[in-house]
Amino acid sequence: MKRLTTRPVIFTVSAILLIILFALTYVQWQPSTSSPEIEELPELFVKAAYGLNYSTKLLEISLTGSIPDPSEHYSSMLSLSAKLRNLSEEGILTYSRLGRELRDSARAYSAIALAASKLDTLSMEIANTVPLIDAMFHNLIQCNISAAASTAEKLEPKLRTLKQATDATLEALAGVDADKLLSDQHRAIYSEAAEEAAKIGQMLVEISKIVNMLRNIDADILRAACIAHKTGNTISLTNCKTLSKHLLAINPSKGCKYGYELGLIKSWLKALGQQSQNGQTGSGTGGGAGAGQPSSDD
Repeated sequence: MKRLTTRPVIFTVSAILLIILFALTYVQWQPSTSSPEIEELPELFVKAAYGLNYSTKLLEISLTGSIPDPSEHYSSMLSLSAKLRNLSEEGILTYSRLGRELRDSARAYSAIALAASKLDTLSMEIANTVPLIDAMFHNLIQCNISAAASTAEKLEPKLRTLKQATDATLEALAGVDADKLLSDQHRAIYSEAAEEAAKIGQMLVEISKIVNMLRNIDADILRAACIAHKTGNTISLTNCKTLSKHLLAINPSKGCKYGYELGLIKSWLKALGQQSQNGQTGSGTGGGAGAGQPSSDD
Protein backbone atom coordinates (compact mmCIF):
# COMPACT_ATOMS: atom_id res chain seq x y z
CA MET A 1 0.00 0.00 0.00
CA LYS A 2 1.17 3.51 -0.70
CA ARG A 3 2.58 5.07 2.44
CA LEU A 4 0.40 7.74 4.00
CA THR A 5 2.44 10.90 4.42
CA THR A 6 1.32 14.28 5.68
CA ARG A 7 2.60 17.81 5.32
CA PRO A 8 4.09 19.22 8.56
CA VAL A 9 1.70 21.72 10.10
CA ILE A 10 3.41 24.58 11.92
CA PHE A 11 2.15 27.90 13.24
CA THR A 12 4.31 30.94 12.96
CA VAL A 13 5.79 31.77 16.36
CA SER A 14 4.31 35.23 16.35
CA ALA A 15 0.80 33.92 15.66
CA ILE A 16 1.00 31.41 18.49
CA LEU A 17 2.31 33.94 20.97
CA LEU A 18 -0.33 36.45 19.98
CA ILE A 19 -3.17 33.99 20.49
CA ILE A 20 -1.82 32.64 23.75
CA LEU A 21 -1.23 36.15 25.05
CA PHE A 22 -4.77 37.13 24.19
CA ALA A 23 -6.28 33.98 25.65
CA LEU A 24 -4.34 34.14 28.91
CA THR A 25 -5.00 37.83 29.35
CA TYR A 26 -8.73 37.53 28.89
CA VAL A 27 -9.00 34.41 30.97
CA GLN A 28 -7.50 36.43 33.82
CA TRP A 29 -9.81 39.39 33.22
CA GLN A 30 -13.00 37.34 32.91
CA PRO A 31 -12.65 34.28 35.14
CA SER A 32 -16.38 33.84 35.53
CA THR A 33 -17.20 33.66 31.83
CA SER A 34 -14.06 32.35 30.17
CA SER A 35 -13.10 28.74 29.51
CA PRO A 36 -9.62 27.33 30.16
CA GLU A 37 -10.03 25.58 26.81
CA ILE A 38 -9.57 28.94 25.10
CA GLU A 39 -5.88 28.47 25.79
CA GLU A 40 -6.00 25.28 23.71
CA LEU A 41 -7.04 27.08 20.53
CA PRO A 42 -3.56 27.18 18.92
CA GLU A 43 -3.18 23.43 19.40
CA LEU A 44 -6.72 22.77 18.19
CA PHE A 45 -6.14 24.87 15.08
CA VAL A 46 -3.04 22.82 14.26
CA LYS A 47 -4.94 19.58 14.85
CA ALA A 48 -7.67 20.67 12.45
CA ALA A 49 -5.21 21.62 9.70
CA TYR A 50 -3.19 18.46 10.25
CA GLY A 51 -6.40 16.41 10.17
CA LEU A 52 -7.47 17.91 6.85
CA ASN A 53 -4.03 17.19 5.42
CA TYR A 54 -4.28 13.56 6.55
CA SER A 55 -7.76 13.22 5.05
CA THR A 56 -6.54 14.58 1.72
CA LYS A 57 -3.76 11.98 1.59
CA LEU A 58 -6.31 9.31 2.51
CA LEU A 59 -8.43 10.41 -0.44
CA GLU A 60 -5.49 10.02 -2.81
CA ILE A 61 -4.75 6.54 -1.47
CA SER A 62 -8.41 5.49 -1.74
CA LEU A 63 -7.97 5.23 -5.51
CA THR A 64 -5.86 2.12 -4.91
CA GLY A 65 -8.96 0.42 -3.50
CA SER A 66 -7.53 0.01 0.00
CA ILE A 67 -7.11 2.51 2.84
CA PRO A 68 -6.46 2.45 6.58
CA ASP A 69 -9.68 2.34 8.57
CA PRO A 70 -10.73 6.03 8.73
CA SER A 71 -13.40 5.59 11.42
CA GLU A 72 -11.29 6.78 14.37
CA HIS A 73 -9.97 9.79 12.47
CA TYR A 74 -13.50 10.56 11.23
CA SER A 75 -14.83 10.60 14.80
CA SER A 76 -11.97 12.72 16.08
CA MET A 77 -12.51 15.32 13.35
CA LEU A 78 -16.25 15.52 14.07
CA SER A 79 -15.51 15.96 17.76
CA LEU A 80 -12.87 18.60 17.04
CA SER A 81 -15.23 20.50 14.75
CA ALA A 82 -17.90 20.60 17.45
CA LYS A 83 -15.40 21.67 20.11
CA LEU A 84 -14.07 24.52 17.99
CA ARG A 85 -17.59 25.63 17.13
CA ASN A 86 -18.53 25.69 20.81
CA LEU A 87 -15.39 27.62 21.73
CA SER A 88 -16.15 30.15 18.99
CA GLU A 89 -19.34 30.95 20.87
CA GLU A 90 -17.52 31.85 24.10
CA GLY A 91 -18.58 35.32 25.19
CA ILE A 92 -15.00 36.22 26.00
CA LEU A 93 -14.24 36.28 22.29
CA THR A 94 -16.54 39.21 21.68
CA TYR A 95 -14.84 41.74 23.99
CA SER A 96 -12.28 43.06 21.51
CA ARG A 97 -11.36 43.15 17.85
CA LEU A 98 -8.65 40.55 18.47
CA GLY A 99 -11.15 38.36 20.25
CA ARG A 100 -13.58 38.55 17.37
CA GLU A 101 -10.80 37.68 14.93
CA LEU A 102 -9.93 34.66 17.04
CA ARG A 103 -13.61 33.70 17.12
CA ASP A 104 -13.77 33.86 13.32
CA SER A 105 -10.64 31.73 13.06
CA ALA A 106 -12.15 29.16 15.42
CA ARG A 107 -15.17 28.95 13.13
CA ALA A 108 -12.92 28.52 10.08
CA TYR A 109 -10.96 25.70 11.72
CA SER A 110 -14.20 24.10 12.86
CA ALA A 111 -15.23 24.03 9.21
CA ILE A 112 -11.80 22.60 8.32
CA ALA A 113 -12.29 19.70 10.73
CA LEU A 114 -15.81 19.08 9.43
CA ALA A 115 -14.50 18.98 5.85
CA ALA A 116 -11.86 16.46 6.95
CA SER A 117 -14.60 14.16 8.25
CA LYS A 118 -16.44 14.44 4.93
CA LEU A 119 -13.24 13.55 3.07
CA ASP A 120 -12.87 10.46 5.27
CA THR A 121 -16.37 9.31 4.32
CA LEU A 122 -15.68 9.93 0.64
CA SER A 123 -12.38 8.02 0.82
CA MET A 124 -14.09 5.00 2.32
CA GLU A 125 -16.79 5.02 -0.38
CA ILE A 126 -14.20 5.33 -3.15
CA ALA A 127 -12.03 2.50 -1.81
CA ASN A 128 -15.09 0.25 -1.69
CA THR A 129 -16.10 1.13 -5.26
CA VAL A 130 -12.74 1.06 -7.06
CA PRO A 131 -12.78 -2.74 -7.63
CA LEU A 132 -16.05 -2.44 -9.57
CA ILE A 133 -14.75 0.49 -11.61
CA ASP A 134 -11.57 -1.42 -12.40
CA ALA A 135 -13.56 -4.47 -13.49
CA MET A 136 -15.82 -2.42 -15.76
CA PHE A 137 -12.91 -0.79 -17.57
CA HIS A 138 -10.98 -4.06 -17.83
CA ASN A 139 -13.91 -5.90 -19.40
CA LEU A 140 -14.74 -3.04 -21.73
CA ILE A 141 -11.18 -2.68 -23.01
CA GLN A 142 -11.05 -6.46 -23.55
CA CYS A 143 -14.24 -6.18 -25.64
CA ASN A 144 -16.16 -8.24 -23.09
CA ILE A 145 -19.16 -5.97 -23.42
CA SER A 146 -21.67 -8.16 -21.57
CA ALA A 147 -19.48 -8.39 -18.49
CA ALA A 148 -18.74 -4.66 -18.64
CA ALA A 149 -22.45 -3.82 -18.90
CA SER A 150 -23.28 -6.15 -16.01
CA THR A 151 -20.63 -4.49 -13.83
CA ALA A 152 -21.81 -1.03 -14.87
CA GLU A 153 -25.32 -1.90 -13.72
CA LYS A 154 -23.98 -2.78 -10.26
CA LEU A 155 -21.88 0.37 -10.29
CA GLU A 156 -24.72 2.83 -10.94
CA PRO A 157 -26.11 3.01 -7.37
CA LYS A 158 -22.58 3.24 -5.96
CA LEU A 159 -21.81 6.16 -8.26
CA ARG A 160 -24.89 7.94 -6.95
CA THR A 161 -23.65 7.40 -3.40
CA LEU A 162 -20.21 8.65 -4.40
CA LYS A 163 -21.70 11.75 -5.99
CA GLN A 164 -23.60 12.53 -2.80
CA ALA A 165 -20.44 12.07 -0.72
CA THR A 166 -18.45 14.25 -3.13
CA ASP A 167 -21.09 16.98 -3.11
CA ALA A 168 -21.15 16.92 0.71
CA THR A 169 -17.36 17.20 0.80
CA LEU A 170 -17.25 20.09 -1.65
CA GLU A 171 -20.02 21.86 0.24
CA ALA A 172 -18.11 21.49 3.51
CA LEU A 173 -14.92 22.79 1.91
CA ALA A 174 -16.82 25.73 0.44
CA GLY A 175 -17.90 26.60 3.98
CA VAL A 176 -14.30 27.31 5.03
CA ASP A 177 -13.33 30.98 5.15
CA ALA A 178 -9.71 30.57 4.06
CA ASP A 179 -8.95 34.21 4.88
CA LYS A 180 -9.47 33.37 8.56
CA LEU A 181 -6.86 30.60 8.60
CA LEU A 182 -3.77 31.75 10.45
CA SER A 183 -0.94 30.67 8.17
CA ASP A 184 -0.12 30.37 4.49
CA GLN A 185 0.65 26.71 5.08
CA HIS A 186 -2.84 26.06 6.41
CA ARG A 187 -4.33 27.83 3.42
CA ALA A 188 -2.19 25.66 1.14
CA ILE A 189 -3.48 22.52 2.87
CA TYR A 190 -7.03 23.74 2.41
CA SER A 191 -6.45 24.52 -1.28
CA GLU A 192 -4.98 21.07 -1.88
CA ALA A 193 -7.97 19.40 -0.24
CA ALA A 194 -10.40 21.40 -2.38
CA GLU A 195 -8.42 20.59 -5.52
CA GLU A 196 -8.29 16.85 -4.84
CA ALA A 197 -12.00 16.68 -4.02
CA ALA A 198 -12.83 18.54 -7.23
CA LYS A 199 -10.71 16.05 -9.21
CA ILE A 200 -12.72 13.18 -7.75
CA GLY A 201 -15.92 14.91 -8.80
CA GLN A 202 -14.62 15.29 -12.36
CA MET A 203 -13.49 11.66 -12.43
CA LEU A 204 -16.94 10.47 -11.40
CA VAL A 205 -18.50 12.47 -14.24
CA GLU A 206 -16.25 10.69 -16.75
CA ILE A 207 -16.94 7.26 -15.27
CA SER A 208 -20.67 7.98 -15.43
CA LYS A 209 -20.29 8.68 -19.15
CA ILE A 210 -18.96 5.16 -19.67
CA VAL A 211 -21.78 3.67 -17.60
CA ASN A 212 -24.33 5.61 -19.67
CA MET A 213 -22.69 4.45 -22.88
CA LEU A 214 -22.91 0.82 -21.81
CA ARG A 215 -26.55 1.28 -20.87
CA ASN A 216 -27.63 3.11 -24.03
CA ILE A 217 -25.52 1.67 -26.86
CA ASP A 218 -26.22 -1.76 -28.36
CA ALA A 219 -23.67 -4.33 -27.17
CA ASP A 220 -22.99 -5.53 -30.73
CA ILE A 221 -22.03 -2.01 -31.83
CA LEU A 222 -19.71 -1.58 -28.85
CA ARG A 223 -18.12 -4.96 -29.48
CA ALA A 224 -17.61 -4.20 -33.17
CA ALA A 225 -15.96 -0.85 -32.40
CA CYS A 226 -13.72 -2.39 -29.74
CA ILE A 227 -12.57 -5.25 -31.95
CA ALA A 228 -12.02 -2.96 -34.93
CA HIS A 229 -9.85 -0.71 -32.76
CA LYS A 230 -7.80 -3.67 -31.53
CA THR A 231 -7.24 -4.98 -35.05
CA GLY A 232 -6.59 -1.58 -36.61
CA ASN A 233 -9.66 -1.75 -38.82
CA THR A 234 -12.59 0.60 -39.34
CA ILE A 235 -16.29 -0.11 -39.33
CA SER A 236 -18.99 1.63 -41.30
CA LEU A 237 -22.13 0.77 -39.39
CA THR A 238 -24.88 3.25 -40.19
CA ASN A 239 -26.07 3.32 -36.57
CA CYS A 240 -22.73 4.35 -34.99
CA LYS A 241 -23.62 8.05 -34.80
CA THR A 242 -24.87 7.79 -31.22
CA LEU A 243 -21.76 5.89 -30.19
CA SER A 244 -19.66 8.64 -31.74
CA LYS A 245 -21.43 11.23 -29.60
CA HIS A 246 -20.75 9.22 -26.46
CA LEU A 247 -17.08 8.81 -27.34
CA LEU A 248 -16.62 12.46 -28.24
CA ALA A 249 -18.03 13.47 -24.85
CA ILE A 250 -15.30 11.60 -22.96
CA ASN A 251 -12.59 13.82 -21.47
CA PRO A 252 -9.63 11.62 -20.47
CA SER A 253 -7.72 14.55 -18.96
CA LYS A 254 -10.33 14.64 -16.18
CA GLY A 255 -10.25 10.90 -15.57
CA CYS A 256 -7.74 11.04 -12.71
CA LYS A 257 -6.66 7.42 -12.15
CA TYR A 258 -8.62 6.28 -15.19
CA GLY A 259 -7.18 8.76 -17.69
CA TYR A 260 -5.47 6.03 -19.71
CA GLU A 261 -8.55 3.78 -19.88
CA LEU A 262 -10.79 6.67 -20.89
CA GLY A 263 -8.33 7.74 -23.56
CA LEU A 264 -8.14 4.20 -24.93
CA ILE A 265 -11.92 3.93 -25.15
CA LYS A 266 -12.18 7.34 -26.77
CA SER A 267 -9.67 6.20 -29.39
CA TRP A 268 -12.36 3.84 -30.68
CA LEU A 269 -13.35 6.88 -32.73
CA LYS A 270 -10.55 5.90 -35.07
CA ALA A 271 -12.33 2.62 -35.73
CA LEU A 272 -15.37 4.69 -36.71
CA GLY A 273 -13.23 6.72 -39.12
CA GLN A 274 -13.46 9.83 -36.91
CA GLN A 275 -11.24 11.97 -34.76
CA SER A 276 -11.78 13.48 -31.36
CA GLN A 277 -12.49 17.19 -31.06
CA ASN A 278 -8.83 18.00 -30.49
CA GLY A 279 -7.80 16.01 -33.55
CA GLN A 280 -6.32 13.14 -31.55
CA THR A 281 -7.68 9.65 -31.27
CA GLY A 282 -4.88 7.93 -29.42
CA SER A 283 -5.07 7.05 -25.75
CA GLY A 284 -2.28 9.51 -25.06
CA THR A 285 -4.91 12.18 -24.45
CA GLY A 286 -5.46 10.62 -21.04
CA GLY A 287 -4.40 12.36 -17.88
CA GLY A 288 -3.97 11.45 -14.27
CA ALA A 289 -2.20 8.58 -12.59
CA GLY A 290 -2.89 6.06 -15.33
CA ALA A 291 -2.05 8.19 -18.35
CA GLY A 292 0.63 7.16 -20.77
CA GLN A 293 0.90 3.55 -19.68
CA PRO A 294 -1.30 0.52 -20.25
CA SER A 295 -3.56 -0.86 -17.57
CA SER A 296 -2.03 -3.79 -15.73
CA ASP A 297 -5.12 -5.80 -16.65
CA ASP A 298 -4.98 -4.98 -20.35
